[in-house]
Amino acid sequence: MLNPTGGEIRSDSMGDGHYGARRDNGSRTHAGIDFVAIPYQPVIAPISGIITRKVIVYPDSSKWVGLEIKGNRATIKLFYVVPDDDKISIFVHAGDVIGTAQDISKRYSPKMTPHVHLEIVKLDPMCLMEV
Repeated sequence: MLNPTGGEIRSDSMGDGHYGARRDNGSRTHAGIDFVAIPYQPVIAPISGIITRKVIVYPDSSKWVGLEIKGNRATIKLFYVVPDDDKISIFVHAGDVIGTAQDISKRYSPKMTPHVHLEIVKLDPMCLMEV
């Protein structure tokens, strides 16, 4: 799996972007990884697969979007990425540019480092096995 932005994992005064980081005063944990992004930078596909759909991240606003990619052994979602509409329903290779990063600090706070959130929705454990 490739890093979609080339950036480090986010860590700022608003929280940490590693998997399992505490959220909401410890009542839940982070279900993905946040990779630092420069707003409007190109974002690449972390896996090969079909971009199945555009995702609306928050029910109260259609401004914050992402996409879902279904590969042979994994399905992932990327949030805070404006997808290239021409690539919806198209097979992409890992490393292909698939959209541009949004500036999520505009929703939360200037203290939050802009980032792309990567979440694994489904994973076939066989991809982790040596056969």
